[in-house]
Amino acid sequence: MDALKAAVARRDTKAARLARSAAWDEVGKLPPYLTTQVRSDLYKCKLLIRGIEQARRAERRP
Repeated sequence: MDALKAAVARRDTKAARLARSAAWDEVGKLPPYLTTQVRSDLYKCKLLIRGIEQARRAERRP
């Protein structure tokens, strides 16, 4: 999660997506009742990553 949050803060979407995927792999190994907050945080990070990507696409449009 720390690597994911750092990548989002740097606006490095490639690293953020890789870190998010790795975090999901780890979360997937645990029972859902232990990971409710982490799953919520991962979803919020997904939205942040999408927002960064959308902003970049909007900047490139003429």
